[in-house]
Amino acid sequence: MRLFLTLLLFLTCAVSSDGQRYSRTINENWLFTGGGSGRSETVSIPHTWNAEDATDEVRGFYQGKGVYEKNVRINEDVSSHSFFVHFEGANQVTQLFVNGISAGRHIGGYTAFCFDVTDLLKQGDNEFKVVVDNSHDPDIPPLSADF
Repeated sequence: MRLFLTLLLFLTCAVSSDGQRYSRTINENWLFTGGGSGRSETVSIPHTWNAEDATDEVRGFYQGKGVYEKNVRINEDVSSHSFFVHFEGANQVTQLFVNGISAGRHIGGYTAFCFDVTDLLKQGDNEFKVVVDNSHDPDIPPLSADF
């Protein structure tokens, strides 16, 4: 049996060779660090670290890196499945690491993208780390918008 697993900005979907689909969300309980505060907090996806920037005492909004980390348990035998991580969007540069190994890098604001993580997963606990950098870059659209 072939299994296809997708995380839709942290939502998993599995498809077997007979077309059956298995889905589960992993949106809850991510450890987030960054966003200008330097603090770590537990968040759920979707998440923005700029939500308070319009009302706090610091001028402007934070641009830089934020890191999301979570252990994801895979109970299935991963040797007979294919696994993909699908993001619905993240702005601007996003890197995914699975068990300490880079799964890929995406450049672009608010566009969907996908990484094949089949060779990076193991049965049992897997460490996921997502690094998002929203620093201004004149080569990455959108250049001026309020999302």
